[in-house]
Amino acid sequence: MDGILTEAITAIVTMIIMYIINYRKNKIENESKELTSVKTAIEIWQKTADDLQKETKELREDMSLIRKENSRLHTAIAKLTKALQKFDADLANEINNEINNEK
Repeated sequence: MDGILTEAITAIVTMIIMYIINYRKNKIENESKELTSVKTAIEIWQKTADDLQKETKELREDMSLIRKENSRLHTAIAKLTKALQKFDADLANEINNEINNEK
């Protein structure tokens, strides 16, 4: 009877110890998975931020070119309307009014 009781107690103690060890192991594995997920999310956000930064830079460069072209066109229009003033003042005034109303 002592042998059976000793074996039962040993089995119960072993079971409790294994439960504690497995609980801690599972907890560590879950935390590791969470850290991996966070790391992956950070990498995705970093890539997205880099892509947006590149795109923003390209858009700023394009905007600068468009502004320069717009300025050049305004100058050309001013010269043309000034030249047109000599031939048809009413049409030149109409064009100037239309340009000024769009601003």
